[in-house]
Amino acid sequence: MYSEQDIQAVTAHNDIAVIKWCGYDSKMVTDFEPLKADNIRHITIHPKVQRRLKRKGIKAKLIQPYLVDENIYQGKSGRKVFAYCPPTTNNYHRSDIINKLSKQFSIIRGDGSISQPEWHGGKKYKIYNRCYIGLVLNNYAGGLSTIHELMLQGKYCITNVANSPNCLKWKTIDNIVTHLKNPKYFRPDPTLLNMIDFYTFEPEWLKLNYYD
Repeated sequence: MYSEQDIQAVTAHNDIAVIKWCGYDSKMVTDFEPLKADNIRHITIHPKVQRRLKRKGIKAKLIQPYLVDENIYQGKSGRKVFAYCPPTTNNYHRSDIINKLSKQFSIIRGDGSISQPEWHGGKKYKIYNRCYIGLVLNNYAGGLSTIHELMLQGKYCITNVANSPNCLKWKTIDNIVTHLKNPKYFRPDPTLLNMIDFYTFEPEWLKLNYYD
């Protein structure tokens, strides 16, 4: 639901339609009424998105997180920091903090400049392998795939978005700097690599009776 055209396409559909809310899209929509039609179902992997939709009068099912590519884990670790910061309005992904950190740390920005086919075609492996830790600094939703992919490489991520075993919470820039300087996170943690089964794709939400 990233544009008015998306909403029009869904509401014009006469059969069952399923909207998978990814995160920031739930903040971009201003009028939820057309999306309350009886033939439209809603799902999300984000508890915070589920709660926001509930406040807007939409019941969304919370599904298990899953990975598009379960072969992401390779275990190599570089000396750079990966920062998830696709372009949005109102500094949603805290590029202001990332800019300050870049004066002290070598940061690779996941800013959407790499096309999706290239990214999922293998580019992400090369980039993640140059980094030892990740940053996903928004306080709502977005970047969950990055968090999980880093975990399956045995790497931690500084974020308040999720509660995965590799998530390091933060409140201030000083908190972030402390995490980034901690030698504990310089090398992959092998215990994180055992979490792959948790993110195995479960197709139940693709079946219509899932929404009964």
